[in-house]
Amino acid sequence: MTASSDAGTLTDSAGRAVSIPDAVNRVLAAGRPASVLVYALKPESLLGWTNAFRNREAAYIPAEYRDLPVTGRLTGSDGDALLERVQGLAPDLIVDFGSIGDRYVELATRTQARTGIPYILADSGLHRMAESTRLVSEALGVVERGHALALDIETTLSRLQSLPRSACPHVYLAEGATGLEEERRRGSYLELIELAGGCTVKGMPRRTGSGLAFAVEPDVIITRDRDFHESVWQDPLWADVPAVRDRRVHLSPSDPFNWMGHLPSVNRVMGLKWLAGLFHPEAWQGDLRAETARFYSLWYHVELTDAEIEALLERARRRPN
Repeated sequence: MTASSDAGTLTDSAGRAVSIPDAVNRVLAAGRPASVLVYALKPESLLGWTNAFRNREAAYIPAEYRDLPVTGRLTGSDGDALLERVQGLAPDLIVDFGSIGDRYVELATRTQARTGIPYILADSGLHRMAESTRLVSEALGVVERGHALALDIETTLSRLQSLPRSACPHVYLAEGATGLEEERRRGSYLELIELAGGCTVKGMPRRTGSGLAFAVEPDVIITRDRDFHESVWQDPLWADVPAVRDRRVHLSPSDPFNWMGHLPSVNRVMGLKWLAGLFHPEAWQGDLRAETARFYSLWYHVELTDAEIEALLERARRRPN
């Protein structure tokens, strides 16, 4: 993050100089990843969520924030249609947190020009996430809070560097109810796996009669799909895959935001901790329950009970005897 000599101007992740009001108390998130970051940094400033919570997810958000209005997202196809509503919400600032591509730069510049509302872009890439957290915290006027959260990101990434890379487990990312679906954001999920010390199994397996053939047979399978996680144990197609035989198929915890980053925001930091413990339990030396409690307190403003932590983790590790 860089700031100009004018204290009221910040240079965002796209290199755009944006004038920031002296007080930022009403923030509109342009998309779901931004809503999570703004909530983590300054929840009282968030005007609303881009999507409503399901009941199970809402249980992990404090009551005063879970029922905020649904504002929609600017980064979808309905972005232009929302401009009038944006002005009606009267935010002090619009924040986007994600990819810094031409499409998003153009949207931010156009929206700012048409509404007069400052609009900053923050890069959500894992290696720029700490920098972006500090950037947004400065815009929101919560620099000390931003430093604490950025430090957690940096500490996590630093811990990951000590993991053994010569003996990494081969990991397959199973998408969809069959485990065989392509996913357009697959690359970002694979980055998460590799940062956490896994060797990703590239490409999709091919069917060979009654089974599957992989380029490299997976030692571990990670999935975000509950139906696949429930059915894979009895599916003859997967029966001879080493990860299934060894009961190493893991469902990513998903409440309130999926740890594997289907919503690619700061929730991925918890995903890194979880994956590192799965792949390298001796080298990581982390207590998952304690790490979960600390992360949810620090980032999500919620103090989890032992029962809530157990429910969150039990859904992820449930498997047949």
